[in-house]
Amino acid sequence: MGAGHLLEALKRFGEECGLNMSGQFTRVDILKLSAFPSDIFFGNLPWASYTDLPETYRTFVRKKFVRTGLADDPRQLFLGGSRVDLAVLVVRKCIADFLKPAGDAIVFMFLSLLLNEEASRKFHSYRAGDTAYVPQRVIDLQGTGIYSGVFTRFGLAHFRRDARVCFPVPREKRENQQWIMRPAQPLLQPDNPLSVLDEAADHPLITRENFTENKPQLRKWVLLPYRKEGKPLTAAAVHK
Repeated sequence: MGAGHLLEALKRFGEECGLNMSGQFTRVDILKLSAFPSDIFFGNLPWASYTDLPETYRTFVRKKFVRTGLADDPRQLFLGGSRVDLAVLVVRKCIADFLKPAGDAIVFMFLSLLLNEEASRKFHSYRAGDTAYVPQRVIDLQGTGIYSGVFTRFGLAHFRRDARVCFPVPREKRENQQWIMRPAQPLLQPDNPLSVLDEAADHPLITRENFTENKPQLRKWVLLPYRKEGKPLTAAAVHK
């Protein structure tokens, strides 16, 4: 937050809410800020990857990635793990260090962190050390005019510390001049990325039996769950 924006925010809080918020704002690097408990954390996460950082700052951040469990070895940040987002590190630290139990974090973020398999697998564990956190709501802001120069998917995400995992979670998106809510949840494994479900359509699980039994020819592309060696799973194995 720039100094001008900070002063403007303090002024508006004072005039409109009658609150002196000067002790609630800081320009200190969030990764260097000492922990203190809060009810709510609201922020705009850094929109940068590890490789975007200056070399002098990478040395400091590298230790944070390892300490928080986002990288088992610092070399992973260079060998295949260079796309690790700084946003993941920041949101995990903020939830663990700055939220009380059952506290809420509401953040602007790339939605790829929640919806993509490869974006951040360890983020989908929804744990920061011994601290658990779970998504409560996702608002997709793509196409709304907010951050008009950004072409990747982004939005608001609401996480709650130490809450019980309960999927699906509501995912809202602006469509045809109205907000549409569709549930989202991991598929197959709890640490899989969120997949948006279409309640208006019925898409039954397609497994090996559909191709080996005498059934009508399929006319749609479907997702066929399979093992690592490429063999398709049975329905019993999927629901096991």
